[in-house]
Amino acid sequence: MAQWSDPVEGGVEFPPPHLGLTWRRAQVSDLERMLALAAQATTGVNHIRCEPMMLARLARMNVLPEYSDVIAGFDSEGVMQAFASVIVNHLNTPIVRAQVEGVISRNWRQKGVGRAVLDWQDGRARQLAMTVPGATGIQIDSLAEGENSELRRLLAAGGFTPAEARTFYLANVSQLAQVGREALDTLRAEGFQARPLAAKDLAQLQEMNNSTTSRSSFLKPAGDEDWRLLIGMINADASIVIADSRGVVAYDLLEEGRRGAGLVRARGVREGAPELVARHMFAAHVGLVASRFTELRILAGDDDPIVDSLLADGFSPDGTLIRYSIEI
Repeated sequence: MAQWSDPVEGGVEFPPPHLGLTWRRAQVSDLERMLALAAQATTGVNHIRCEPMMLARLARMNVLPEYSDVIAGFDSEGVMQAFASVIVNHLNTPIVRAQVEGVISRNWRQKGVGRAVLDWQDGRARQLAMTVPGATGIQIDSLAEGENSELRRLLAAGGFTPAEARTFYLANVSQLAQVGREALDTLRAEGFQARPLAAKDLAQLQEMNNSTTSRSSFLKPAGDEDWRLLIGMINADASIVIADSRGVVAYDLLEEGRRGAGLVRARGVREGAPELVARHMFAAHVGLVASRFTELRILAGDDDPIVDSLLADGFSPDGTLIRYSIEI
């Protein structure tokens, strides 16, 4: 079977064709099949590979080709059976972080494809990361839901080790709607605005986001292109911004999923903000979206100070997301 040629000059070779799949760079027209494969790979409800995220990855490959790649594998009938991505965050040198993800159809597992994909991702991540000015080392990350034991075994076999786990916290919006309305009333009584995201907020939010993520081992700052792609994933009307006379105090940016579920993709609180804001922000978000959502999910580390507030407001733990890592 012929293998498509790699259009990236000096690119790492695709997974070998003797395994039965032919590979090429992914395209926007591949999105529907990619989503179907991602749904197969997700064993629980915490679906982190959804349409806005996939579109953002494909868009990033075009706007930052020197730091991104997404490939897809097809069987002899031209049906997509796998895809894999490499995304390099070119900020925060000298140690450059690359994130890799991949999905393989159930019918094509246990055939060596997964390990071959990891080999391609390893080589491509190293190649792209070492083009970053000032880079002296690489950290390659991959995310797996805690219940996805098959992916976790594959990552372990490929040399990845668990580096950090975070917990999804779930709010049943209808059950917590009254708590949410009370939180909104409390914030407004103290002189804060609580409203959906507006275009005028974006510059300040990017600055706040980068200030917060620069101190995180799980997240990294977003450059202008990455920030625009992130905002493209967000439902502005379902996101919440809390502001005072100086501007944004806190924010939750929500990605709208299927069946009335929302996942917070980015959040932040201004340094020195009153404790009242951090305490009531998530409940207030529930109140803001109560008429249009059934569920709201927030991802947080066990040592994150927001956990106590989430539990007090009625959020409940609902699965984990584990970061696996290789440091080079």
